[in-house]
Amino acid sequence: MGGHTIIDPEPKAGLSVTGSVDPARPWTHRAATPGHAIVLSKAIGTGVAVNAMKKLVCPDEAQRAAIASMRRLNRAACEAGQAHGAVAATDVTGFGLLGHLRNVVETSGVSARIEAGSVPLLPGIRALAEAGMIPGGTRKNLAYASTVTSFADDVPEVLRLLLADAQTSGGLLLFVPEAHAAALVRRLADEGHAAARIGEVVDRDDVAIRVTQ
Repeated sequence: MGGHTIIDPEPKAGLSVTGSVDPARPWTHRAATPGHAIVLSKAIGTGVAVNAMKKLVCPDEAQRAAIASMRRLNRAACEAGQAHGAVAATDVTGFGLLGHLRNVVETSGVSARIEAGSVPLLPGIRALAEAGMIPGGTRKNLAYASTVTSFADDVPEVLRLLLADAQTSGGLLLFVPEAHAAALVRRLADEGHAAARIGEVVDRDDVAIRVTQ
């Protein structure tokens, strides 16, 4: 089940999705386990890109890359995760990478370590972010995530914001055994995904998420 929240005087859209799943194969937010690697299946930055598009300042390369990423379905990433032993997963959408990761680690009773420099960014997105093309939702996401996140001093503010960037049609965060992470990333890359191992799950710490450079 999923949906969108639109803050406006009147309703704009309604969505309900009903389906079925093999009871032996579901992923939940509650199964992340210390020792598992965290793999991201898509580059981030669509929130910044869309904001720049609205203001007619998004370079062609960044616009093409963002649109291509948003059009790419998560089905292949889902199948790859299943094939390589993923035990938990979440999409990366409106709450940004940090917001959705927070949901997983808090419900699983664990913590996460993220290497900011390993997180793939869409082409041209960092420059747009440095130029101020940060959506308001992204700033709210960072404020929300910061209450449970510790950033190393050398992680710049612009990168912190990008880790909280509100995504449209973002990728998946897949929690897999460490021994399977490299093969999962290779498979996703072979299928055209900008995937990367971005961190790991650890025992519950005094903060939910620690971000290093």
